[in-house]
Amino acid sequence: MNINQIEKKSLMKNRKPLLAAFLSLISMGLGQMYNGELWKGTFLNILFWSTFLWYSYYTSSAYFGESYDLIFLLITTGVFLLLKIYSIGQSFVYSHRKSKTYHLKKYNKWYLYLFFIVILLIPPFFLSNVIKKQSLQDISPPHPFRSEKAKTVFLQMYDQKAYQWPVASETKMVNTSFGKTHVRISGPKQAPPLVLMHGGPSNSLQWIYNIEDLAQDYRTFAIDIITGTGRSVNTKKIEKASELVKWLEETLTGLGLEDHINMMGLSYGGWITSQYTLAHQNRVDRIILIAPAATVSPLSLQWIKYAVLSIIPHRHFTGNFLHWLLADFSRIDSAELNRLSEESFLAMRCFKPTMPVSPTVLTVDEWKKIRVPLLFLIGENEKIYGKSALETVQRLNQIAPHIKTEIIPGAGHDLTFVQAELVNRTVLEFLEYPDNKTD
Repeated sequence: MNINQIEKKSLMKNRKPLLAAFLSLISMGLGQMYNGELWKGTFLNILFWSTFLWYSYYTSSAYFGESYDLIFLLITTGVFLLLKIYSIGQSFVYSHRKSKTYHLKKYNKWYLYLFFIVILLIPPFFLSNVIKKQSLQDISPPHPFRSEKAKTVFLQMYDQKAYQWPVASETKMVNTSFGKTHVRISGPKQAPPLVLMHGGPSNSLQWIYNIEDLAQDYRTFAIDIITGTGRSVNTKKIEKASELVKWLEETLTGLGLEDHINMMGLSYGGWITSQYTLAHQNRVDRIILIAPAATVSPLSLQWIKYAVLSIIPHRHFTGNFLHWLLADFSRIDSAELNRLSEESFLAMRCFKPTMPVSPTVLTVDEWKKIRVPLLFLIGENEKIYGKSALETVQRLNQIAPHIKTEIIPGAGHDLTFVQAELVNRTVLEFLEYPDNKTD
């Protein structure tokens, strides 16, 4: 064997069809790159992401009817699947055919494959920034809705549900540097204040199941979080926790609330409440956190999976998410949960998309820093955390033993619905006697 034959053999390396298919599964076009078809792989990837970006931008910028919605979803999903199947299949077949005769290319290096994958992360990053900018690009009416039709459809649904508010109430729009905050106020005027922060994405009408008991002895302020799907109107981007705290402080000041404020937050509203408490303990008397998002434990992978799928603009995915998350409520009253699911889906279709501030887990030092009386409530079947309800409470008791905790039986993230009476009683007892341990 002469020198030329040795050099030529050293530049040859068998292609593995299963590896080529796996690379295409990981990243569209990567299998083609592995097989020496760099331009074909690049073209497939550009085509895939162009379709994805067009799909995402279109569905985030207009409200359209459900029949067209489904057709559009099926067509784009079909395109995605066909591209993926072609990329995997073609890379497998080509690799099988070239397995013994393939000459290595200059880009057949592991670090170039990794670079190829990293480059492909740019489109979703770009898309998230497009959504952030687009959501506040035009704040003239019908902002924050996608269109006038979307505004009409949503507000009709919102106002119809507001009629179910079981106690007398008044509403107020509070001007802040981030936009206008809508607040529903109930209860005796001279009673101690109780600020209610709903879960997200939702609105203050989430407290319909609890307000009748809470408003008997407290002046309740049910806030539509400015990044939620209610009557609040955001006119400035909120990108970090400190800005949410500033917005809430401006809202409470605009409501004429001074010190000695009681606050109760559910899920995302619970996390915001914890952030506000850390910044303004001098303003707060007592705090109730009901299954706050993150805050005590990272969000579970299952929650992330269902939440991501629920972004797909079809009611099937919204319904799957809520029936999984609110399993106890689904078992007790599936029809009512279907109605809530429809409301949630409609809100998603009517509002411009926003990128909410991601909730964080409080550090041990932050938990120890909170010295105001605090009650932590969690349903025994809670699913949003990576740990069980019992493990979550045990950890909290260990790092912050001064905080009161209670596990609500027969409920999960739906504890304010399924166990409304028990939750209300537990909250009111804590507000009246905060020194009595409930764990």
